[in-house]
Amino acid sequence: LALTRIRRAPRKGLKLSPFELVFGFPPRILIPGFREDVNWEMGKDSLWKQVSGLQSVSLQLHRYAVPFQALPLDQPVHPFQIGDQVLVKKWKRDPLTPRWDGPHTVSLISQASVKVLGSDKWTHHTRVKWFLNPNPETESSEEDTSPLPAPAPDARGGTGEDSTWEYQQLDGLKGLFRKR
Repeated sequence: LALTRIRRAPRKGLKLSPFELVFGFPPRILIPGFREDVNWEMGKDSLWKQVSGLQSVSLQLHRYAVPFQALPLDQPVHPFQIGDQVLVKKWKRDPLTPRWDGPHTVSLISQASVKVLGSDKWTHHTRVKWFLNPNPETESSEEDTSPLPAPAPDARGGTGEDSTWEYQQLDGLKGLFRKR
C-alpha cells in the first residue's frame, strides 16, 4: 500500500504522479464493489461526459510534463551532417567582435551535439548554425556567401556610385565633404 501511494501521489511542480509520467495515463483505481457485468446503457451520456472530461484534463496535464521528458534516441534533434560547414558561437562575448567562430567542418555528430575539426570538445547543437545555405539546389549568387545579413536597402542608399561628393580644404588638416 505504501508503494502504491507513492506511485500515485502527484508531484508539486508537474502535478503528475510518477506512474502518469512513465505510462502517460493515470493508474486504474480499484473500486470495492465495482462489477464488470453492470449495464451502463442508462448512464451512457453521463459516462461519456465524464470520460471526455478526464481526457481533456489529462491532455492539459501532459502539456506541463512534455518539456521534461527526454526525446526518443531514434529521432534526430538537429539537422547537421558530417561534412557540413558551420559556425560555432563563442562563449566569451567581447564588445565589437564577432560572436560566431568559423567556418568549421563537422567531423562527428551525436543525438544532441556536434564535433568540429580542430576542436577536441563536443558542441551542443544550439550553439551551432549553418555557415552557408544548407540546400545547395537553391539558387544563390556570389554575394550570398557571407554569413552576415545584408544591409537594408535604405542603409545603402546615397553611399554608392550613384552619389557624388566634393571635398573642400579647410585650415590645416581639416576638410569638409559635401554631397552634390
